[in-house]
Amino acid sequence: MEIREYCMNILEQANVEPEDYILRELKSAVIKYNNTPKRYLSETRIAINGIKYANLLESLTKEDDPVEILIKFVNPKREGWRYDLPTERLKFTAEGKGAFLGFQPDREGIQAKVDAKGGMIKTVAMFRTSVTRYYYPDTIEARTKREPDVPPPHPPILASFKEHWEFVKENGMIPLELRICAYTPKERFVYRLDLVKGRQIMDFREGLVPYGSMVKHSPLHLLYLDRALSSNKLPELQKKVLEIAFESKGTDPGQIANIFEINATMASNHLAGLARRKLLKPKGTPPAAFYVADLEGIAQSKGYI
Repeated sequence: MEIREYCMNILEQANVEPEDYILRELKSAVIKYNNTPKRYLSETRIAINGIKYANLLESLTKEDDPVEILIKFVNPKREGWRYDLPTERLKFTAEGKGAFLGFQPDREGIQAKVDAKGGMIKTVAMFRTSVTRYYYPDTIEARTKREPDVPPPHPPILASFKEHWEFVKENGMIPLELRICAYTPKERFVYRLDLVKGRQIMDFREGLVPYGSMVKHSPLHLLYLDRALSSNKLPELQKKVLEIAFESKGTDPGQIANIFEINATMASNHLAGLARRKLLKPKGTPPAAFYVADLEGIAQSKGYI
């Protein structure tokens, strides 16, 4: 079955009338997502409640109540794992309790371990997800019922798999990309899934930001960060700026301008905007300020924007 048919079934189950413009927008959204530059680490295999599916979109058309989710990563690349943990599988409940089987997070020797046999450990974790790319079928009828300038519903912010599943079933939202966060008592690991092509996406910072500049924060602070990153109140570029600055020793407008090929004024505005939300804090005076994570500020807001 083609991706289009899975999407049509999701719309039908949510009682969304497949108006012509909805289908055109859906097609455009999928094409736009596929054309967005991405680098991949591995392929993915999905099983829901013990049943294997071609991808997550198919499982959404067949399963009513997800109890157990299994995601396997196969055919991994040999390089590009500095920011991502080589993992064989994730297995968790719809509420978020589970474990992952992966290599020990030895970042210095991780490249050599990717194709090695053995060396993997099972780690118990709490899982939370966010839908980072999607198409929402905003019908004419739905628009007329909302107040002017009120946007359509947004997917749950850093929620359980079950909550996202129910949102899709109720609203007919088509998820295109999923970000899965695994929290242990000491660390947090992130898995980014392309649901259209069935692949694991490489962290965008690989090759752009030296891993040696990273700093280690508590899983709780990173949960707050992930909550902010799943908000619809930050532009996509600003989210990437936040990831770079928050999880590193800090950055300045010049570095951000160079990484994203934007002018220094735009870079400074993004950083200053994140500081106003108390996600980052400046050291020095703008526009020459150096920005680092605002741990106190994000602890107060808990990442809600």
